[in-house]
Amino acid sequence: REKMLLLDSGSLFPIMSNLSNSNKQPTQAENEPDSPKSLETNFSESDLSDIAKDFVKEQYKQRRQEIEGYVKRIEDDIRNSLLLTGAIWSWLAINYQNLGNLGEFETVIVLMPLGLSGFLAGRYRIMDKIISWNAEYLRQLEKTTKLNTLGWECWIFEQRKKEPATKSKNRLYVAWWVSLIVANIILAILFGYSRGWFST
Repeated sequence: REKMLLLDSGSLFPIMSNLSNSNKQPTQAENEPDSPKSLETNFSESDLSDIAKDFVKEQYKQRRQEIEGYVKRIEDDIRNSLLLTGAIWSWLAINYQNLGNLGEFETVIVLMPLGLSGFLAGRYRIMDKIISWNAEYLRQLEKTTKLNTLGWECWIFEQRKKEPATKSKNRLYVAWWVSLIVANIILAILFGYSRGWFST
């Protein structure tokens, strides 16, 4: 009987051990998600290819939208510069006889069109530079995806090298801002002479 009890108690140990292992809480390492290294190994070559395609597609879309947004801002600035400077000069012409009451503030108003056009011209230069950076980035994407013969940025880049006339839009923008600044300088000088600013 003692032998049977020993055997029974010995057979209980594996059962108790299994029960204790089943009730054991998972460790922190088991609860943690896969590490970056293990995640990388879970991606197949086709998965990485799909991710790269989605990345290129999204980047191309965002950069194109950004370029279109800056082009719209440039065109808005051209329209607003004409309206604002024209409004200031019109107000000065209408109120010419009453400007003597403004004192030194008269000079500030006369120089406002010049300052405004200079500010917007500088803003144009910054936006034009950002557009160039985005266009260069898109060209690199097109070359990387081997679409340089079909991609718009690569195509227009080659056209501009062959035919400089394709840069006419940028030249028109530059000509506009230069003409506006020069016109405001001339108008300010003529207005100053009419008010006797330069008389000794």
